[in-house]
Amino acid sequence: LMYLMRAFHMKYDELTFEPILANLKYKETQIQIHRENKRTYIFNWKGNSNNIEELHNRRMDLTIAIPLFQLTNIHWVVISKGVTRSEQNILDKYGVTFLGDALDNGGNCFEDSVSVIKNANGLISTDTSLVHLSANLNVPTTALLTCGCEWRWTRDDTTKWYPDVTLIRQNTQGDWKHVIDRLIQTLP
Repeated sequence: LMYLMRAFHMKYDELTFEPILANLKYKETQIQIHRENKRTYIFNWKGNSNNIEELHNRRMDLTIAIPLFQLTNIHWVVISKGVTRSEQNILDKYGVTFLGDALDNGGNCFEDSVSVIKNANGLISTDTSLVHLSANLNVPTTALLTCGCEWRWTRDDTTKWYPDVTLIRQNTQGDWKHVIDRLIQTLP
């Protein structure tokens, strides 16, 4: 991508972003994700554990997110696959709605996830495919990033690739607690 920018004589500051899926006709879902008087956010803390990049650079221990789940004005929804028994116990303990096993089991990858994401108030995730999907659906998105995150996230507070995505990054490698504390300060 960076070479293409050079080949087309483009500068990073000239990049524009327009959500390509924002007007997508998505599958109507029968899954109710909203709770009375609460905002609904989708939360994701990990990607596919078979991907080495996901395993070491895009994952946090779910126990670090417990302060999020203790917020009484937000209904949390998890659509992640591959949730362990101990992670499921945490989700159950804090009343987090888990839909991961019920979604995207057919031939159309992400079809169910899109319908749930489009019905949420926002998505918060480590750097996984859900961030890219949500940003392109024009759903408010927060990316939780490591110090050694992928180049497209830059070192700034925003990125031209996804200018509307809120970026919250670690101050020191492995310090997800700081990221969650900053996230809590930004939530309504």
